[in-house]
Amino acid sequence: MYKMIIADDETGIHDLLKDSIEEFIDGFKVVGCFLNGREAIDYLTDNKVDVVLTDIKMPIIDGLALCEAIPHFV
Repeated sequence: MYKMIIADDETGIHDLLKDSIEEFIDGFKVVGCFLNGREAIDYLTDNKVDVVLTDIKMPIIDGLALCEAIPHFV
């Protein structure tokens, strides 16, 4: 089972993506949804995931900065 997180500043998108991924893609479990890159980074500090799905334009820390930070948690 692959663990995935979603970072997007629209909560409705979280629900839609989470439900669709878990229903239609075998082997993936969404273990967290976050409203900005800072929340996602805080989660990644203590938790390992296999996939990060992120929006680019978000408040506080955007998706590009989140992507740049990910190698520090692998």
